Amino acid sequence: SKRFELEILAPNQQITYPIGIEIEMRLRNLNTGDGDALFWITDHTNMNGILIGDNAVYLGVDALWNGTNSTVASYSQSPVTIMGDAAGYMTTSYKRYRLKMFVQSDNSVTMQAITMNDDGSIIETSPVIAGDQTFDPNNGIYFAHTGHNNDPAAQRHIFGEINVVATNGLACDYGDAPDANVGTTLGDYKTRAASNGPSHTIDGTIYLGSTGPDSESDAFGDGADTSFDGSGDDSKGAVPDDEDAITGTLSLSGSDLSFNVACNDFSSGSGDLGATVHAWVDANSNGDFEVSEYTSSSCNDTSAATNGTASLSWTGLQRAAGDSYIRLRITNHTLTDADNLGSDDRAYDSVSNGEVEDHPITINPFISGFVFNDDGSGGGTITNGIRDGTETGLGVAVPIIAYNTATTACYVTTSDPTTGAYLIDLPSVGTYKVYEAANETDLISPTCPPTAG
Repeated sequence: SKRFELEILAPNQQITYPIGIEIEMRLRNLNTGDGDALFWITDHTNMNGILIGDNAVYLGVDALWNGTNSTVASYSQSPVTIMGDAAGYMTTSYKRYRLKMFVQSDNSVTMQAITMNDDGSIIETSPVIAGDQTFDPNNGIYFAHTGHNNDPAAQRHIFGEINVVATNGLACDYGDAPDANVGTTLGDYKTRAASNGPSHTIDGTIYLGSTGPDSESDAFGDGADTSFDGSGDDSKGAVPDDEDAITGTLSLSGSDLSFNVACNDFSSGSGDLGATVHAWVDANSNGDFEVSEYTSSSCNDTSAATNGTASLSWTGLQRAAGDSYIRLRITNHTLTDADNLGSDDRAYDSVSNGEVEDHPITINPFISGFVFNDDGSGGGTITNGIRDGTETGLGVAVPIIAYNTATTACYVTTSDPTTGAYLIDLPSVGTYKVYEAANETDLISPTCPPTAG
């Protein structure tokens, strides 16, 4: 029986090809009996689909629309493209499935499926295949889910969650920060359309850098991340390296960061279009762009012939050393975040003009700690080597020197007299020895290796 249906295109609606849907879902069977879920793209006459079952995953099944009857008509699964990895079959435990189904300009249908574990790690990716049936878009285009005609009555398909993106052939720009799996983790961002990644309809006037964006079908230019380093979009498309708002390599030392980006938002006919450059630096390297990592600046652009600029700055960033990413978005539409906490909604989702760019940044390492009086004050434990209770600094600034045992370089700071806290920014990962060098008087060119004391 028909389980649900989504309208992608209304009857007789004007379209730009291709048009279709990308859907990502958590799915399982209710019980261990026969259970085959069918997912269709249809014009309410012909149907092309994908079967996700307990013992098979098939692309290219087809049928005829059968209205509100309990099953589709003339169901056929010959020929089909078979996904052979049984780990992707549906069981009573959740797995994830990503489906792409599009109607092309000749009214043919293309489909692709990706099977995943519940953590989003990929099991198998199918080739893009063509369906047997052609469509008449004047009838409308729909996405439908049905059961299989031989499923037991007690079987049910259980959806844990479902994300749906309907797209047409309007030129869009996407990001390219790595997005291998579902969710956000170290080096794994929400960038793809199915992850609710950012996209911008290209308008040719509002954009980042000196070069306007080229048209893309998904993140990384075509949905395939082959570099995993934020450069997946830099070698694809009609204008491959249009991600040019930032030049050179960025790095973050300390908790503050600032730089300028090139931008454009000046129309010869309308003047300044009032665009804002929104920016996030994933300073804590957790794979998410958060409210605390956000800043913005107006694009100062006074001529259609030359680039404008936006000045971006952050203070008080919380860092975790490693390779990370910056996301830039420009638009004159208002971006909003639901609660001003945690993950920032403004870094994701679609807007109708502008551009998005993702760039790598190195978060430099640092060493931090305390020089304190371990006297057990305020409920602390005396001489336990841990700053607890209300234990404080020594009342003087103590020189602290980090010595790189490989390069023999030294890096100097002083502890805070009141709190005892210190932090030394380092240029690279390495092995360092940290000295309390109380007798050191030259904090510009200290004795190196230092002398403790």
